[in-house]
Amino acid sequence: MIENSANPSTSLRQYLFNPFRTIAGFKALLLGMGFITTTSIIASVGGVHFDGVLDVHIHKPGPMGLFLIENLINWLCMVLFLFFSALIVSRSQWRFIDILGTQALSRWPTLITALVMLPDANRRFGEYLMSKLSQSGTTTTVNSTDAVIFFIAAIIAVLMIIWMVALMYKAYAVSCNVKGAKAIVTFIISLIMAEVVSKVLILTLLSGALGTKCVMGNLMSKSTQVAAVVGQFENDPELIGAWQSVDFVNDVNDFKAGIKKWQSDLFLKELTFKENGVTSKSCVWTKDWIYTGDGKAKAQYYIKSIDSEMYLFLPWLSGDVIIRGMKPSYYVLKKITE
Repeated sequence: MIENSANPSTSLRQYLFNPFRTIAGFKALLLGMGFITTTSIIASVGGVHFDGVLDVHIHKPGPMGLFLIENLINWLCMVLFLFFSALIVSRSQWRFIDILGTQALSRWPTLITALVMLPDANRRFGEYLMSKLSQSGTTTTVNSTDAVIFFIAAIIAVLMIIWMVALMYKAYAVSCNVKGAKAIVTFIISLIMAEVVSKVLILTLLSGALGTKCVMGNLMSKSTQVAAVVGQFENDPELIGAWQSVDFVNDVNDFKAGIKKWQSDLFLKELTFKENGVTSKSCVWTKDWIYTGDGKAKAQYYIKSIDSEMYLFLPWLSGDVIIRGMKPSYYVLKKITE
């Protein structure tokens, strides 16, 4: 049976890594709910989404209730699968309130994760990495400080996940009086199942009920994203098709067919414009205008016929354009297919 009153002689190590011998039941539940609520408040400020039992990502800020629901789903999914595991393998008497309370308390390291993810440098560098990996038509201005902050936060976040998992296992072992191979195997199975179910619930139920604009903008369908970004869409048949980069110029009038001004490799190799404002990269479009995928910036594109060839002057929406409001330079692309 778990002791519900704290022992003054309990060591700091035990409080940090296995407090569940002295804190359980309603006391653990109250403390755990306090941590979950505080974490949700902090996460809502910085757009830190715990979108799975073991997941943390930075998306868009939103109402605190959204972040609280995410954390509650993660907690209750783990409780549910551990409950069924305990029914199968535990031969001792145990209380559901102990599973409920200790699993809530075991998630307290997410509070530290939410705090270290708050600096905007994490968002900037994350967007920079994604633009590099996806070869998108947008970039974000970052510096070495952003990189250092991002990697420190990432390391701490990983350590907090490891710590949280260790606490969840200890909570399960103590609350349900299980140990050895049975405890380890059933805990791992429960953790995997809870991760899958929580992920599905958050990505489907929340995105459907609360709207994709709050948090799931990068996961929603392209056509929905276009409508959310550009508003009233207007088609441009001339733009639709595949285009191949041939040059990069500071001004539309600087381009001369057959004479390449940009001597280095072109970062953007090609781009396909599809119907309904969709592209093969993260940017979206409506007639005459190119938008970043999140709608933070837009600029006008131009199509010209030169020597019987169709050329697209695509504004490059870099960090200087998005953040500093500078005039964009242009990729020059030649149409290769309709």
